[in-house]
Amino acid sequence: MRISTWLKIMLVVFGALFAGVFIFLSALNQSFKNESVAEQRQIAFKQLGIELVVASDYLTNEARAFVQFGEKPMRIIIGEKLTRRRRENKLLPS
Repeated sequence: MRISTWLKIMLVVFGALFAGVFIFLSALNQSFKNESVAEQRQIAFKQLGIELVVASDYLTNEARAFVQFGEKPMRIIIGEKLTRRRRENKLLPS
């Protein structure tokens, strides 16, 4: 075989290797991006879970206090007072 034929074959082989490496690196880069997004979502979901536990404990304690002692939570009492005032303000002439 002549040198020009060998050079053409080597050029094709190295071109194919270069294309394969380029495709592999592009896929690896996309995989790293996907991993980063998954980690950010995991952190967000963990925080949401913690907030859900805190809210659930709060509501459980409020319900327990209402059942045991018949006490209305302060936020309900304040809401009722505000509603009553708004109604009174609507009834009074301006």
